[in-house]
Amino acid sequence: PRYGMLEPVRQYALEKLEESDEAEEVRRRHAGYYLALGERVGRKLKGPEQPTWLDRLETELGNLRAAIGWAIEHGEMEMLARMAWAMWKFWWLRGHRGEGSRRMEEALARKPDLPAPARAKLLFVAATLGRAVGDFESTRPLIEESLALFRRLGDKYGIAEALGTAGLIALSQERYEEGFAYLEESADLFLELGRRRAAGAIPGFAATAPLAQGDLTRARWMAERALSLAREP
Repeated sequence: PRYGMLEPVRQYALEKLEESDEAEEVRRRHAGYYLALGERVGRKLKGPEQPTWLDRLETELGNLRAAIGWAIEHGEMEMLARMAWAMWKFWWLRGHRGEGSRRMEEALARKPDLPAPARAKLLFVAATLGRAVGDFESTRPLIEESLALFRRLGDKYGIAEALGTAGLIALSQERYEEGFAYLEESADLFLELGRRRAAGAIPGFAATAPLAQGDLTRARWMAERALSLAREP
């Protein structure tokens, strides 16, 4: 069960908190708890229990928003980057894509000199969610920088994820051959990492581009590859 309070009671309690010398410490601990919760629960968004964990995060959305706002205001971007990297699929699947992208871009603008691992993750999330709402032009440089950082770090999983988003943005901008090359490299890398489900999704997405172009042979080959990978245990 979850408990709430009447709005006048909440306002009175907040007033008393502000009068004390504990308000900032309470907010810091609140943000730390919910950023850690988002990171922990976000890792569970794959598999048969996904709906349960999506519901859990949706229930905590107000707290997560407050924690993200506190992290941005206080420059806690590395903690925010870990959380966003773990739970970006929640924003995607529950329709909070534009909001997620805006908050990540806000974080990047607030602290541009982040360490490479955190910056690469925030750039990826901003670009991936921005692409999902049709913003292809401004997300292209974001994902290209993210990919370059992941390559420099030697983070193969990060490279594979960034290649996937880069490929989909390229296809959306009708840069077809570039997009196919990105997506093929992404699928191969996911296979190398043993992530067959992720690898199988890539050619399935890619097949829509040649289908739209009328290249049915190429579209069928890609779709069949996706199907083959999906059927393998």
